[in-house]
Amino acid sequence: MLTLLNPSTLAIVLVGLISLLWGIPGFGMNPALNAFLISLNPTQASMILSFSASALYMGIGLGAIAGGGVIRFSSVNYVGLGSAILVIVALLIFIFVNRVANKKATTANSYVNHSE
Repeated sequence: MLTLLNPSTLAIVLVGLISLLWGIPGFGMNPALNAFLISLNPTQASMILSFSASALYMGIGLGAIAGGGVIRFSSVNYVGLGSAILVIVALLIFIFVNRVANKKATTANSYVNHSE
């Protein structure tokens, strides 16, 4: 990214700041997610952590494939747009799964309350 800008001090500082603002939530989320997953079933912590790492690396690989595909069939200028489309798709999938899970939880709670 630095090669696209004029090599000035301001450009280096801005790219460093953007990298910092991107990196903290990006890399800081994984330990919190792992702690949450382990809290769901502490006896299976090693299995949970291995699946979590596998999912993380699979996402990194699929992201590289998607980015390479965008560059191959169009240009590097559309990588951001391709990424935005994938983020929107992921958000829609998350909303759908969250609604289904909430509906199942509500159904299970109403069943438990009626059977008592």
